[in-house]
Amino acid sequence: MDLIIDEIVTYQRELNYVMKNKYADEVLNTICNHWIFLSDFADQLVSQLGIPIDRIVYSEYYWCTKFLREHTSRFGDDAGLEQQQFQLIEKIEHTLGEVDLSLLESIENNI
Repeated sequence: MDLIIDEIVTYQRELNYVMKNKYADEVLNTICNHWIFLSDFADQLVSQLGIPIDRIVYSEYYWCTKFLREHTSRFGDDAGLEQQQFQLIEKIEHTLGEVDLSLLESIENNI
């Protein structure tokens, strides 16, 4: 699956996404905004840019996992973030009807 990684900034511009200042750390803030964008703009990504929903939700999992790792490396474990990651897996199942566990494992191993 071709995840939305390199082109995410282009999509954010195309859909007029305004970055939120959630973290003083620029890396955490950027990753968090990519995750928020995919979550909040999924409908527009599908309807306006024609991006398949499976590509969006698995990309959201990528950015969530990347954020979780970066956050954990700076601040230690965060059960709330880990819960959000699990809820995202549930969202994938609800949205697609099933979860590609091998894809999730590949995403986690390649971050």
